[in-house]
Amino acid sequence: MPICIPDARGVPALPGPPNWWIANDPNNPLRVGLDEPRWRGATMITYAPGTSEEAVFRALHHNANLYLSWYVKADPTGPTTTDALYVGFSNPGAAGGPNSVMVRIGINTAGTNPSDTYSIEIRKPNATVSGQWDVDSNPGAATWLTSRARIWTSVSVDGATIHWAVQMIVPLNQQLLPSMVSLPANFRMWFSMGVDFFPAQAQYTWPRTKADGTPATVTGSQTMPSFPDVTEWGEFQVGGANCEANVSIEAAHIGTTNPDSHEIIIGQINTFIARPRNLQEAGNPPDPAKNIPANAIQARFRIANWGSQSDWNVPSAGVTPWEDITGNNAPGNNNNIPAFDPNNADPAHNLGLIEQPYTPDPSDFQGASPRRRRHQCMLVELTSTTSLVFMPASVARNMNFVTASRFSRLCEISVVGLKPIAPWLRDVYLYVETLNMPLVKPDRPPPDDGIDIMKGLRLQGKEGGDDLQELIRLAKSGRFTLEQIAQFMPTYRVHAYHDTGATTTLKEGRTRRIVSPQGSFGYFAEHTGGPILGWDHRLRGAIRIAENLYLVKAPNNGSVDVTTVIHAVELGDLREAEEPIVPWPPPLGCTWWLWLPIARVIGFIRLVLSKLRPGGSSG
Repeated sequence: MPICIPDARGVPALPGPPNWWIANDPNNPLRVGLDEPRWRGATMITYAPGTSEEAVFRALHHNANLYLSWYVKADPTGPTTTDALYVGFSNPGAAGGPNSVMVRIGINTAGTNPSDTYSIEIRKPNATVSGQWDVDSNPGAATWLTSRARIWTSVSVDGATIHWAVQMIVPLNQQLLPSMVSLPANFRMWFSMGVDFFPAQAQYTWPRTKADGTPATVTGSQTMPSFPDVTEWGEFQVGGANCEANVSIEAAHIGTTNPDSHEIIIGQINTFIARPRNLQEAGNPPDPAKNIPANAIQARFRIANWGSQSDWNVPSAGVTPWEDITGNNAPGNNNNIPAFDPNNADPAHNLGLIEQPYTPDPSDFQGASPRRRRHQCMLVELTSTTSLVFMPASVARNMNFVTASRFSRLCEISVVGLKPIAPWLRDVYLYVETLNMPLVKPDRPPPDDGIDIMKGLRLQGKEGGDDLQELIRLAKSGRFTLEQIAQFMPTYRVHAYHDTGATTTLKEGRTRRIVSPQGSFGYFAEHTGGPILGWDHRLRGAIRIAENLYLVKAPNNGSVDVTTVIHAVELGDLREAEEPIVPWPPPLGCTWWLWLPIARVIGFIRLVLSKLRPGGSSG
């Protein structure tokens, strides 16, 4: 089914589509921020596998133009000139077969925001060689692109860092290139947001996979790239019936009613909950038809051991780490869900409630190697027999509230369901991201515990006040999104990427392993104790190959365990030894199991030498 792109209606007092390039349009004021309110109602494809949005695509249409936006929030090295967006457009009904064009926009980290300084490369399919795309010699002819496309790098939006973003306007029913027919209202599109971090490159693509279940990534060399076949690109349509979403679900609004929302309690009924949001506006006077009646929405609940799992959106190879606990009868919303009222200050006023009872089998959670662990990741999928449109229709939550002076937890890194790419093991890269967790530094005054109480309360419309427990209660009760909580609480997130078996070669000749994102997990940490000197964190059981990047090797259709450690360091505390950074990948011709002990010794020596140097790191 094609993805529908709705009309840009804007917001009250600011109607119409977003405008990021025209400074003096009295009918369409300039707003250069990525949080531009006129993106409201846009079709969105999110890559948010449990903790936060890692990447997002947005789309609107207005007056025969497509308004398209891509942005990346998870980037281990931040924006670099090797990051890039590929996007292809195709007219599937053109005479003689699909008529297509491919655009590559390379990220320029030196410009201002937004910047019109970036590299552009346009390719067209070779007329005689199947699968070959040739560089167009005159990219300047694509004035629709060169005049209105912009990039952003390292910008803060609602307290979160967006490492890079691209926005463009694509005309409908006009030639994109002199040799290409116009793009119709029903078209195909493929894109890849390429996040480069040595020795790998993560790609957030649409479609996520090809028909055979393999990732729909760009492979080969940057000088001669290979793209998914045009017939496997995503289908889109401009406008149409039931185009605008009227129900959403957020990760913060799923969990259990247990004191620890992610913990399964043995010997009792555990109640899972989902709280879908009604996006329809009530109107003035309120229209009762905009309320969602009871049992109009059904929810299916799944659980998986705490840690990282393959993306539930990607077809599995016959097995999955996610266990369905719903059974044959999916529960519905208990009562009517009120429509959205812009004059109601309570952010929960248009939330519904769906409940799922679950009685765990004790044998699943007991023994030296239990099949299930007490802490579980959660996945909820919404459906309806009515005309309701969901965006998104499914969401996972892998963010837990924990207390620390010292905290540790065993975590499972699973590749169950992925088709093997090698006889035994698959590489999984783990990027550790921390927010509001300053490291211990001997030359810096001690920080506070990292919780910005006043900022958190302001997000709820409460001016002033310093009630920490009220803030924690609001956060745990779903009154914030996970993104908002990360603005004011110490936050530890682990983003995971598994090796696809494919590679790409940059123009400079450097090779990257192409990796696909999978489930992320993490914690919001509340310090309990005295004043702290800073925060320590460790990831035991993984190979540390860069400052915040780790590697594990998981068996095919299996998993490997790591242990996350968070320490709010108080005066006099003993600190856990820092893991050395090992040189990786192994030298050409050397196997990883032979190289790893040598690399650990090299990394340890480097670590010791760094401590001995004046001004060396302490932590």
